[in-house]
Amino acid sequence: MKDEADCLAIDSLIPNEVWSFSTAKLDPTKKNVLELAEHLKIHPACIAGRVRFEQNNFKLLSRLF
Repeated sequence: MKDEADCLAIDSLIPNEVWSFSTAKLDPTKKNVLELAEHLKIHPACIAGRVRFEQNNFKLLSRLF
């Protein structure tokens, strides 16, 4: 149940159809994360957190938190 809730929360902030082709996913630079955050009107930490989680590297993009 928790995994389902986590997926729902992630997809509600960053829709999968946007994330799949996002430069922030393909090339997770600060610039790309900030651009996607502006486009989605969410805090960059939400996107940086998803990148870190998916790559299992919690040191990435630490300056965005």
